Amino acid sequence: MEKTKVYELTAPIKDFPRISEEANFAEAAKALHQAQENYLSGKGKQRILLVENKQGKILGKLSPLDLMRGLEPQYHRLADVSKSAFVANYEYVIKSMREQMSILEKPLNDLCRKTGESKVKDFLKPVIEAQTIKAQSSLNEALHKFIVGRFDSLFVLDGEKLTGIIKFSDLYAEIYMTIVEECKL
Repeated sequence: MEKTKVYELTAPIKDFPRISEEANFAEAAKALHQAQENYLSGKGKQRILLVENKQGKILGKLSPLDLMRGLEPQYHRLADVSKSAFVANYEYVIKSMREQMSILEKPLNDLCRKTGESKVKDFLKPVIEAQTIKAQSSLNEALHKFIVGRFDSLFVLDGEKLTGIIKFSDLYAEIYMTIVEECKL
């Protein structure tokens, strides 16, 4: 397993469904639902929905949680946990921010209006360097990035080109099989 490289567990970028950054919230919800249905029925290879610009460049990925953040555009004003230290008891901080900024109180109000007006590009989290990994990297490095960054997937680069995505679930499966086969458990 130590010699296995990230590219060996990478799902090719061509296997992922895509949506335009210009799509609205409702279109994104439908596309996410369809990607899930296709994956579960065997019609699709992946359920992660990639977001692309007009030129076809991948800007990021969209999860159901990301989509729900789109219901409240002020979520981005909260502390960026990817750049801050982990705080075990953070609810008091969130409560204070909620009171000061009057956000997070009623994200489901006026749902129908929000789903037609919000565009994916308005709430898409950009890919950060910590969320990328080189295709030739070791699985040790990938595991480190998954754990430290709390990511469920990493964008795999060959040079500057995005070639695919490695999912934590695939790395976990590889680790589990090594435990079963090599550790004789």
